[in-house]
Amino acid sequence: MTSKRITSHAIESIKSASISQVVGHYVPLKKKGANYEACCPFHNEKSASFTVSEAKDMYKCFGCGAGGDAIRFVMEHQKQSFIEAVTTISQITGIALEYEEREYTEAEKQTLSAAEAQEAVLNHVIPVYRQQLYDLPADHPVKQYLYTRGFTDEVIAEWQLGWAGTDWHHITPQLINKGWHEAATKLGIIKRSKSSDSNFDGYRSRITIPISDRSGRYIGLAGRFLLIDPADEGKEFPKYINPADCELYNKSTVLFGLNKAANAIRKTKCAVLVEGNLDVIAMHSKGIENTVGTSGTAFTKQQMAALKKHSTSIACMFDNDDAGQKAFQRSLPELLSNGFQVSRVPYTGKDPDEWVQKNGGSELSLPKTEDAVLFRCRELMEDAADDVMKKSDAKRLVLELVAEVANDILRSNYLDTIISKYKWNKGETKRQFDLIASLSSNGDGAEGADDDGPIKLPDWLSEDQREHFMTNGYVPVRRQVNGKWAVGYWGFNQNGKQEISNFTVQPLFHVYAGAESRYMLQIDNGYRKAVLDIPAKSIPSIDQFQAFTVAEGNYL
Repeated sequence: MTSKRITSHAIESIKSASISQVVGHYVPLKKKGANYEACCPFHNEKSASFTVSEAKDMYKCFGCGAGGDAIRFVMEHQKQSFIEAVTTISQITGIALEYEEREYTEAEKQTLSAAEAQEAVLNHVIPVYRQQLYDLPADHPVKQYLYTRGFTDEVIAEWQLGWAGTDWHHITPQLINKGWHEAATKLGIIKRSKSSDSNFDGYRSRITIPISDRSGRYIGLAGRFLLIDPADEGKEFPKYINPADCELYNKSTVLFGLNKAANAIRKTKCAVLVEGNLDVIAMHSKGIENTVGTSGTAFTKQQMAALKKHSTSIACMFDNDDAGQKAFQRSLPELLSNGFQVSRVPYTGKDPDEWVQKNGGSELSLPKTEDAVLFRCRELMEDAADDVMKKSDAKRLVLELVAEVANDILRSNYLDTIISKYKWNKGETKRQFDLIASLSSNGDGAEGADDDGPIKLPDWLSEDQREHFMTNGYVPVRRQVNGKWAVGYWGFNQNGKQEISNFTVQPLFHVYAGAESRYMLQIDNGYRKAVLDIPAKSIPSIDQFQAFTVAEGNYL
């Protein structure tokens, strides 16, 4: 079946239409300063509380809480779908629409049909949740929670925040009666109780945060739990929830806030990357509008590709807890290998939202950034301190990180800077680097590699081993396979395991004697253990260290 669809370029043209022209087609607008005002078309009122801002490209009613852009206005005022509203605005403004034709398989048609039903669910529930939030009194704990975070009514309206209420069965019956049970279940808006075998509201007792695609159409709903109902005391609820993957929503491809941040990213030539959705909103509310978020999930290659269309410069502002810093460490090599120039934003507070709250003011400036590669190198070397073994390991990790830099000139500059800073032997370090870069290149370019696929970690890895691998890129292994010992340091990629060595190392003693310091090490290949008495200065050198191990036998 051949079908015509409006091109993404045409939708971008529609988004650039004058909002006052579109709204003014339905509502008499009166100029007031830089904005326009009118009586709200969404509720009965005698005095004007409805405002249209060309500068912000949005409308806002201070009487009922309605708000959004021109497409959202037509969708809600005319009860139209996203595509219908785009077509209507084209007719109002005279902006021509472009179409593209393509052939759809039966499976693709079913996917499109399911996605359309899911979008219809979101177009129904998001205004309901938004109205429920607006109807709460100003001193209600939910509104106070938002206000104390610095979210004004205007910010709440701009991001279409809502409140799902504490009723277990508020929205579910409505959706089932409209024939949307399956679509709403896939989105997580309806859930099924295992204990009572009944349906209930999936976003109960949560602030709802709509997620939009690049065009601004709803594709999912995030939720932040608040303890409001006393009956919930002592029970455990996930603090944040995101939509499950379905025909409409794929968490691997979505960056929260990109639809609002794209222009600012292109203007500043940099994207600020945070983790949480509320972090994004907080940053935008203070004028840092080039901010996008990962919704608390791993930063994927698909998300990087989407961001790369707007800028190849990223400033990471992850949470300041252990999880946030580990997320930064995992993301950095991927960002470098995908051609990004990466900086880090040092700030006070547990997360960007708290930093915004502590600094106050209507506008904030981003703290001075620091180069992410040099920061990570300094972090690794400072952690190693004067421990020779740790310094050797840290140097390897530093060189592995630099090897990920895609730009040849930038990679060479990093290497020269780091060699100079830590006073490493230039010739030996470059030989070590060339070996590491060669191994990295061979691993990445292996035939049949699925660059976009997940790394294949075997089921037998313990949680500690998995954590070790995610932090260091390798894991020590000692296990029997078919009656034979498999021992050594292993790495993993999309194709499976990579054996780095066939032995493990256990430090026994450190004999300090200045430049003549020595280490007693035990090496184990699963069949035989050997003890090495090795000069400390030989450990950082791959060639020298390997000469000691090979001399003992099968230790490669």
